[in-house]
Amino acid sequence: MIKPLNWNNITASADTGFTPLPAGGYVAVIQNVIDNAAREYVEVVYDIAEGEHKGYYSDEWGKAHPYAHHMFLSYKDTALGMLKGRLEAIAASNAPERVPGR
Repeated sequence: MIKPLNWNNITASADTGFTPLPAGGYVAVIQNVIDNAAREYVEVVYDIAEGEHKGYYSDEWGKAHPYAHHMFLSYKDTALGMLKGRLEAIAASNAPERVPGR
């Protein structure tokens, strides 16, 4: 059984040692895709590909915090709806009318 917590006595922690990526749209590049067949998911490693924040996750902080720029996509039968939704969102964000120069 989980004991009751008094959240008023707990101080939230936060990652430090980096400048947060400003909110907005970014062009990303997939650097690696790792298939974990035993657990039925792929791990996608990405970074910022263009602009002022190009290579944002390639610094020491990014190397020390790999999950900050990894996306896990499950292809278990029970997660196929979520996978389809994520893939559709990625495809929509890369539609020719949304990408400059296409």
